[in-house]
Amino acid sequence: MLLRAARRWQSLDVEPARIERATAEHGAAGGRATGTVVDAAGSTVLRYLVTWDARWCTRTVDVERASGPPLALVADGLGSWADDAGALPLLDGALDVDLAGSPLTNTLPIRRLRLAVGGAADIVTAYIPEGDRPPTTSRQRYERLAAMRYRYTSLDSGFSALLDVDPVGMVERYEGLFARIP
Repeated sequence: MLLRAARRWQSLDVEPARIERATAEHGAAGGRATGTVVDAAGSTVLRYLVTWDARWCTRTVDVERASGPPLALVADGLGSWADDAGALPLLDGALDVDLAGSPLTNTLPIRRLRLAVGGAADIVTAYIPEGDRPPTTSRQRYERLAAMRYRYTSLDSGFSALLDVDPVGMVERYEGLFARIP
């Protein structure tokens, strides 16, 4: 593997805080990440497995949420998605997944886009909300402000936050939402 990383984050916007534990691996053919988000009582809020291809485009997403049915999505890496029931045209155009409650999935567009400092790109993600709501698309912008700093903006809501990342593009601090912990 060219990249192997294990990370933990604490939520900053939920009291009591939630903790996410994730492991990511990436090699020449692509990669995968597994993670679990737990609440203060240790109960699982979210469990996921995400895979991607060599270009960092999402290929599969398996999610178990504390409330709501499990999700199993497949993407072709070109913007088409499906589940067990068939095609999901609502998600057309998304190359990345965005899991609510997890900073890990910010790594995928950061790595895929390879923005130069000062560069920006607008993307569409397959957004997986918390609870029992179905996936939808989310229009987003990533701007690379410095070697290890990005600005994330939701083009749908106008929400914006600074993301400080480590050398492999994984979030160290997501302004107002998450902070990496040892």
